[in-house]
Amino acid sequence: MAYAPTSVVFPSERRSIGIAKETAAGIGQMPTGTLPVKGFIGEDKPIWLPDESLRSAMAMTYGLQEGPYVADITIDASPVYGDTIGHVLYNSLGDYTVTGTASTPTFTAPSGVTAGAGPIAITSATAAVAGTFIQIGTGTTSEVVTVGTGSTVTSIVIAATTPIRFTHVGSTTITTVVAPFTHVFALLNGTGNAQPPTHTFTDQNFINADLARWWPYTCMSEVTITGNAEQLLNWSGKGMGFAGVHPLTTPTVTVSGVPAQPAWNSQVGIVGTVSASPIYQISEWEIVLTREVQAYFTASGQQNPFVIGRGKLSSTGKLNFSPTIDESPLLYMLGNTQPQLQIIATNGLTGASKVSMQIDVQVAAFDASVIEASKALLGYNNTFMAVANTTNTGNSAGYSPLMVTLVNAVSSY
Repeated sequence: MAYAPTSVVFPSERRSIGIAKETAAGIGQMPTGTLPVKGFIGEDKPIWLPDESLRSAMAMTYGLQEGPYVADITIDASPVYGDTIGHVLYNSLGDYTVTGTASTPTFTAPSGVTAGAGPIAITSATAAVAGTFIQIGTGTTSEVVTVGTGSTVTSIVIAATTPIRFTHVGSTTITTVVAPFTHVFALLNGTGNAQPPTHTFTDQNFINADLARWWPYTCMSEVTITGNAEQLLNWSGKGMGFAGVHPLTTPTVTVSGVPAQPAWNSQVGIVGTVSASPIYQISEWEIVLTREVQAYFTASGQQNPFVIGRGKLSSTGKLNFSPTIDESPLLYMLGNTQPQLQIIATNGLTGASKVSMQIDVQVAAFDASVIEASKALLGYNNTFMAVANTTNTGNSAGYSPLMVTLVNAVSSY
C-alpha cells in the first residue's frame, strides 16, 4: 500500500531557547531574552513505579504507575555571549550586585530606600524619566533598576520588572546610569535561605499549538566555562527543573547583537592579577561551578517536587601551560602555594560597547600537574580547586570560592 509523505515536519535549526528569571520559584515566566546555544535537551524523567506482586504466574511486571518527576536540563558546549552568560551565573552563584556608568540627573532619598516595588520618596529639581536606569547604593548593596511611568520631583516610580532588592538605610544618593554596566557574582550566603534565583527555560520548537515547551524552576547544577585559544570562548551547563509544560502563550525571540568572543582574547594572571602578574603561555583554561541540587517529593497531590534545594557549591578548574617555560606549574602543586588566579576575557572594546568577563580566584590550590609531551614542545596540564575565602565575596559576605565580574550593556539580571 502506497503512503502519502507528510508535510508536517519541524526543522531543528528553527529552534531557539528563551530564558527568564522567575519572580517566584516554579512560576513559569515568558522569556525576557534568548539564550543562543548549540544544543539543548529538556528531558522529563518520571520515577516509574512497577507492580511486581506475585500472581501465581511467571511474569514480572503487572502494572506500571507514574510517580513524581523532574526534568534534567542539558546545554551543549556553546559560545559565550557577554550579555546572556549572566543569567546562568546568577542562577548558579546567587549573590549579585550591579553598578552603571554615572550620568545625570542625580536624586536624594532622605529617608533611605526600602526593598520591594517602591516608589522612592526623593528630593530633586527634576523628575526621573521613564525607561531610564538609576543606581541605588554603592559597593556590595549597589543595584540598578528601571524607572517606571509616573515619576515626579518627589517620587521615583520603579518598573515592575526590576523591583528593589536591598534596603538602603539613611540618606541615599540615587544616580542616573548608562552603559556599560558592571555585574558582580559571588556565592550567596547570609542569614536568609541562601537560594539563588530560579529561571524558566523555554524551547521554541514549533511542535505544539503554543509552538514551545518550557521548564520552570530550573536550578543549574553545573556550569563550565572553557577558553581554548584556538576556539571561541565556550560554556556548557546542566540543571534540574519542573517537568516541561506548554507556556502561557507563544514566546518571542529576542536575540541580542553581542557577538561571540574568541578565547585567544583572554589573559591570565597567577600569583596576582592580570595587570600585576601576567602569564602568557596558557593554551587553555577552564572553570567549573558544581552545585548540589536536590529535589524533594512530598505527599501533596503534585508530581513536581515540593522544592528543589540548592546546597553547597564547589569550583574547580584547569590551566594548560603549553608550552611551559620553567617548572613553575609543577612547583605550584608540589609546594601547595595556592596562588591567586585571575582570568579576563574581553571583546577588546571600550565605553558602552565594552564586553568582558573577569574571573577572580583568590586561592587556587593546584592538586595535579602532569607533563605534556605529545606536542613539539613540553608543557604542563594543571588542575586546581578554588578554595572558599573571604575576599571573593559579595553582599552576603561569608565565604566564596570565586567571583565573576561581567561588563556589558545589560542594566540588570
